[in-house]
This record gives sequence, C-alpha cells and structure tokens, in this order.
Amino acid sequence: MPKTENQSDLRLVRIGVAVARSPALRIYYCNRESIGLAFRYIGVPSPQAVWAEMRAIEGIDGFVRLLEFLQNANLLLPIFDYTINEMIGNPRHSRMITNAVDEFSVFIRELSAAGFEYDTGRKRLIATVGHETESQQIISRLDSMLSKLDPKLVETHKGAWDALQSNSRDQSRQTIASARELLNDVITRLGSGATRKEKIRSVMKSESRTEVMEAFANLVDALYGFASGEYHTESNYDDALFVLTTTEQTLFHLLNAAGF
Repeated sequence: MPKTENQSDLRLVRIGVAVARSPALRIYYCNRESIGLAFRYIGVPSPQAVWAEMRAIEGIDGFVRLLEFLQNANLLLPIFDYTINEMIGNPRHSRMITNAVDEFSVFIRELSAAGFEYDTGRKRLIATVGHETESQQIISRLDSMLSKLDPKLVETHKGAWDALQSNSRDQSRQTIASARELLNDVITRLGSGATRKEKIRSVMKSESRTEVMEAFANLVDALYGFASGEYHTESNYDDALFVLTTTEQTLFHLLNAAGF
C-alpha cells in the first residue's frame, strides 16, 4: 500500500468507487452479514473492535471507512482474498459476477493499483510490493508531483475523489468541475503561451501529444457543460469517473515532462 496517508486513502476510495458502480459488489461488500462471515473465517484477533466498525457501515462511505480500519489492522489482504474467492466460488454470488464482468474487472484493477494482484491459477490474492504496474506508479507518484508544484493541488485532487464518492445529486458535476480545475491549473502553472494549447506544447515538446491533451481538455470542458445543464444520471457518473482517471494520467505525463 502507499506510504503517505493521502495516497493510501485515495486508493481505498477508488476501491470503494469500483464497488459503488456495481450492484453485485454493493450487495456483497456493503452487507454486514457477508463481511461478518469473512471476519469469522479469517479469525480476526479482536472481533469486538471490528464488529463496532461494521455497525458503522452505511453505503459506500461506511465501506471506505471499514477499508481504512482494515488497512490499519493489516487485514485487507486476507479479507479480499477470502471475499473474492467466495464470490467466484459461491454459485449465488458467481451468477451476479458473471452478469457484471466489466464491473468486476474494474474492481480487480483498482485492487491491483492498491498493491494486490489476483492469481487466477492459484486462486489467491497476493501482494505485489516491488512490482508496480504503470497504473500503480501513476497513483503512487502523482500526489507527490502535485505537492511539489503546490500542496493545495493535492487537496483539489482528493476533493475530486471525495465528490465522486459522495451521494450528492450534484456528484458528477462536482467531480468533473474539480478535475477540470486541477487540469487547467496545472497547465497554467507549467506552461507558457497565450492559449491552453500553446501552454501544453511548451511542456510536452510534441505536436501529437499536444493535440491529444488539448482534445481531452476540450472534452472535459464539454462534459462539464453537459453535467451542469442536465439531470445527473448514471451515465454522467461514468463520465465523471472517466474524466477523473484520464485527468490523472494526463497530469502525470505533463508533470513528468516538466521534470517533477
């Protein structure tokens, strides 16, 4: 898991968001009975404290708080190892997972970004310390890069994930707004030139990369306008998640090119 508190919390939030997107995963992970059985199976050493934490589970916010508790108790690996195999091996749950393959894949990907990899051959979840994927490297380094530019940017980044995790009707617009603000702020601070495109070009030194990043920034502007003017539906939630994760990748490459 990441070494700083902000990064650690953010990875857990991303796992929580992946669970929130999937009705099948929500039914399992936000259920006290299912998680309670998992605790009993792995033999939690201090169950009273865990039960108290479980009583606080209410929606995805409560689930993320539970993940933070489990992380502090070094119980994330055994809990996810048990629950993933239970979902795959139990016909009652596996049918739901079969009907939500894409959502389950996103969940597994976020676990990977948090430092866990599911070995399908051995049917075990393993820690991947020292073998970071590109996605893990981006998450691990991005907040450090942002902090060097301005520590307030880290708060904007965290605020975007907090907005996506919230149950607000304004969830999608707030998330896209925060990602848009973060993207434009970093471009303005790093680049030189009269237009956004010129600023990007001054950093990237590549016309093809400049075109791609400018096109993405224009898309973010368009999606922000759409989210501001329409009723927020599930599809807008997906737009917000796409904007936020792609903004992270764009910022990483911008900051890396600028020498951060």
